[in-house]
Amino acid sequence: MRRIVYLHDIIPLEFPEYQRPATRAEFSAYLDEMFGTPVKIVCNSDDTANRVRVLAERQHWRVEDVTVLKPELVANPVPVIEPRSAVLKFLRDERPFFTVVGTIEPRKNHLLLLNLWREFVSAGEAPRLCIIGKRGWENASVLDMLDRCEAIRECITEFGDLADYEVQLLMKASEALLFPSFAEGLGIPILEAAALGVNCVASDIPAFREIAPPGTIFLHPLDGLGWKREIYSRLKRDTQHIRAM
Repeated sequence: MRRIVYLHDIIPLEFPEYQRPATRAEFSAYLDEMFGTPVKIVCNSDDTANRVRVLAERQHWRVEDVTVLKPELVANPVPVIEPRSAVLKFLRDERPFFTVVGTIEPRKNHLLLLNLWREFVSAGEAPRLCIIGKRGWENASVLDMLDRCEAIRECITEFGDLADYEVQLLMKASEALLFPSFAEGLGIPILEAAALGVNCVASDIPAFREIAPPGTIFLHPLDGLGWKREIYSRLKRDTQHIRAM
């Protein structure tokens, strides 16, 4: 029997510190069983493919071929449906905001943004941050800040179960998509932002370099000062634009 396997990433093997304790062993066992016969591998990015080739050689997998098939997204018209009241209330607030999209888990680096937002509040210049994604795993520090940090409570909004069109509405109205991940196989939110014409500020990692739209700002995921400066600069440009109107 010939097998074709689509691998989005091998993050559980490369970055087990971002996973549940049992995930690495489970993922490794799954792959070992899968590659017991010759397999054709399809990957979502050149970066993932390169990483898989190295792993396949090291593990002596029986691989026929490794090819890349990158997904493409085209923005569909947003349905003429009024979003839920919480989203509508958020959008009617004229204060600027940024979005971050994805499961709340350590690899996504939400902690960087939450700490920056605490500094913004202390400086009296805090935009809003819209966190779109369900709560994930191994996330005590992030969840503690979301649930218990009173300083950022007024400027952080969390949506965990939005419809696609509601996500589109929020992304299109934001100053930019922020994507400070430590590791990704691809980065679907960047493809969504590109399709919607939304600006991106993203981690400087290989997968993002492949798919990010022109004008994307790349920053190291630990460069807190760089992220802070870029967010402030976008707010200043927006303020100057409004004053010029």
